[in-house]
Amino acid sequence: MTIRAYALHRRLMWLAASAVTLWGLSGLLHPILTALGIQQVVFNAPTPALQLQHTRSIAGILKTAGIQQAQLIQVLPHDGRPLLQVTQSNQEPRRYFDMTTGQELPGQDLAQAAFIVRHYMKLPADRMATRSTFITEFSTEYPAVNRLLPVYKLEYPEANSLVAYVHTGTNALAAVTDPTKRRLQTAFQWLHTWSWMPEPLAWVRGPAMVVLLGTVLLMTGTGLTVFFKTLRLRKPRGWPRALHRWVGLGLAVPLAAWAFSGALHLLMNSSSNVEVRTVAAPPIETHRLRFDIQADWAHTTRGLQLAGFSIVESPHGELLYRLALKPESTADGIPILPDAIRNARFDGAPVTGPALYVNAETGQAWNGDDRQLAIQLATRYMGQSEANIRSARLITRFGPEYDFRNKRLPVWQIEFEAPLSSTVFIDTQSGVLADSIHQFERPERWSFSWLHKWAFVQPLGRGLQNWATGSVALACVLLLAVLGVIKVRRSHRPG
Repeated sequence: MTIRAYALHRRLMWLAASAVTLWGLSGLLHPILTALGIQQVVFNAPTPALQLQHTRSIAGILKTAGIQQAQLIQVLPHDGRPLLQVTQSNQEPRRYFDMTTGQELPGQDLAQAAFIVRHYMKLPADRMATRSTFITEFSTEYPAVNRLLPVYKLEYPEANSLVAYVHTGTNALAAVTDPTKRRLQTAFQWLHTWSWMPEPLAWVRGPAMVVLLGTVLLMTGTGLTVFFKTLRLRKPRGWPRALHRWVGLGLAVPLAAWAFSGALHLLMNSSSNVEVRTVAAPPIETHRLRFDIQADWAHTTRGLQLAGFSIVESPHGELLYRLALKPESTADGIPILPDAIRNARFDGAPVTGPALYVNAETGQAWNGDDRQLAIQLATRYMGQSEANIRSARLITRFGPEYDFRNKRLPVWQIEFEAPLSSTVFIDTQSGVLADSIHQFERPERWSFSWLHKWAFVQPLGRGLQNWATGSVALACVLLLAVLGVIKVRRSHRPG
């Protein structure tokens, strides 16, 4: 048994060693990007200017513009003044209107994107992008992991060749890169996810990578078999053999965990597109906006600090003005230092707090709340009854099931009982289904978060998480793959 295991171990050596080296070294790039890559300089979003009592009615502005339907209507800040933003399609730029004059502002979507970049990156007011691109589809350059579409790509050669991707619908900096980060990202995509493979051959990528990962798992199993079978026979001769044996024992678990979780991730992704899950709410019929909330603004908002204003429709057909309150301040306050911003960006922080709702047709206070609206939206998206809901809770931080790739916070997590056994995440500010998890996907999400990205270390600090994963990956390359090859080349005898 020992001889057969050793023979198989040797036959797998070159293939498995190549796989460990390839993915170990390229995997090092991910914690390097996380820890050292360029990021936003300012954490908090622009403060809205929501004094609307002296502005034109929203219904009047939309009627004059001939807008009968819209996917999203909200008020956003721009240089201290409120603008009405209207999203009619994800395939075209959003439209903007000056709420004081009611006039449409052509080209304002691009100007809003530039404003967002200046805010988050602290660029001077006269710093202009030399090139802008409106992006409506994901690509290798802007992959589906970013979730948000459409976005503007803005290029700033004079600002250290900064490239920013901006989603004006959420006033968010979707991604930001510089030449160093782009080179590292390209290397990671080529070596770790094999993005170099042409589209006609893309179907080969998953199976080929799974075979290589299976080789690593098999190599780990045969190595452990040889170790324990020969443990009491004799001591290994030569330092490469002894070091390889004992270090291999310690690294077998993390190596197997990475290979298994990576293979499961590939298999799940090959069967369905789990990256693109956002579903927009049905269009709003603007002729139903009969209540002029601006005329009653001072009374409606008395004593309130608002962080957002949007229009949503409940699945029961009620058109609602949503007044988002500012989130409660934390003991730590707003992060200012780079490391604090980096951690907060990955951990997440809510942009708004709870919300109040006013019926946009009657002007009456809605008898529901944020939780009730989230439940109603979830049942509509999933075609289920409220009786099938197990729980509903507010998510204000990113975690294993709803991670930083989603970029939207806060959201409501709604869990459905069997037979659906699914979890959905609802953004009540826009009525969007932000993400969903089916029961069969939970093991993959758990394994990728805990076994592949080591989420269990994160409570001790993201820096320690990056250091730990990077160190172990490098040890697997040097002390298993490289040292294993040296050992076999120096001696052909088992034990």
